[in-house]
Amino acid sequence: MEEIYQYTDKLAYENILLFTPKAVQGGGYYAKIKINSGDLYVQTPKIYTKNGINITGKKVYSDLLFERGHLEFINFIQNIEERIREIILQKGELWFTEKPNIEDIEERWNSSIRQYKTKKYLIRTKIERSLNNLELQIWDENEKILSSKDIDEKTNIIGIFEVAGLKFSSTSFQLDLQLKQIMKFDDKKLFSKCLIKTNKRKDIENLKNLEEKVKIEMDSVNSDISQDLTNIHDSLNETLDENQCAHDNSNGNSEESDNEESDNEESENEESDNEESDNEESDNEESDNEQQDKLIQSGKLFENNKLEESKIINETQENKKNKSIEKNFSVEENNTTVSNHLEENEKKQHNSILEEVNLEILDNETMELKKPKDVYSEIYKSALLKAREAKKKAIKAYMDANKIKKQYLLDDIESSDAEDLENFSE
Repeated sequence: MEEIYQYTDKLAYENILLFTPKAVQGGGYYAKIKINSGDLYVQTPKIYTKNGINITGKKVYSDLLFERGHLEFINFIQNIEERIREIILQKGELWFTEKPNIEDIEERWNSSIRQYKTKKYLIRTKIERSLNNLELQIWDENEKILSSKDIDEKTNIIGIFEVAGLKFSSTSFQLDLQLKQIMKFDDKKLFSKCLIKTNKRKDIENLKNLEEKVKIEMDSVNSDISQDLTNIHDSLNETLDENQCAHDNSNGNSEESDNEESDNEESENEESDNEESDNEESDNEESDNEQQDKLIQSGKLFENNKLEESKIINETQENKKNKSIEKNFSVEENNTTVSNHLEENEKKQHNSILEEVNLEILDNETMELKKPKDVYSEIYKSALLKAREAKKKAIKAYMDANKIKKQYLLDDIESSDAEDLENFSE
């Protein structure tokens, strides 16, 4: 994404580049301007235009109007122009038949900034056109699209223009500034309403504030009263419920007294019956003793069963312990067998490395060494073969060079290599 620079940004002017100029119609030249391999876009502060957007024949332009308060932006544009002049001076030898000096460039330089009515400045920007459409986007503060007719000399705007390139000829240099976007700002009238504050207005505002506070307090009081009423109503209902419960309890007590009388009559009848039952109890005591003996015997059986169960549990635990011990012994035996195998393998390896060998030398066998003369003669022959092959390659290269020399008529070139090669002996 291209970066848009403002006059408040710290622009690295040394990164501005001026490309090789190309010829255009009319006898002039045009060189593109870039920064960090991208286009150079500049955003203006809030400004006005001289006459809005002007359309005259094939040309469409707008003169941006700056005031004294925009001197920092004017200096920003002047620094860009200064950087372009330095590049022209550096590349003067490549672009011109005679290298221009700084005085020649400044004499032919047409600045983009013009003074207007002593206290204002104008910067002319060009607007590109494709068929009947302008390559210019115009927006309002709410980002609604507007037309060029909505911009006039009374419109407050912010614009973005591109420092596209440098147009020059033998008599002049001038920057090409192309306007790309405009945002229109509406003038908000501050004094459309009465903003003067008097004592009466203050009193009215204070009364309104007091009324609001009283309303808030009354609402809170009403809510508290309603809560109190609901609490009283609930407490009354609770007391009524308690009274009803007490009345019901009194009725219950009268019924209990009647029941006690009937109980007394029953107890008298029971006493007479108890006398008869005492005789029967004496007969039943003997049967109870027999039952106790049976219970004692059953308890002994129960204890015996418990002992047998505990014996069985102990036997199972001992069997488990014996099995775990057997497993441990088996694991240890396996480990010992594995360790023995490893020791045997290590011994075999050591034995294979440190085996003793007896060399038997027969008396009939004899070893003959080559003579030094034979060795050096073989080395000489191999070197001679390499030299002959290199000589053949050199002669072939020399023949190719002579062929090129004769084919392209290069007799004027002197070479000492030919003399050296003629002295070679086959």
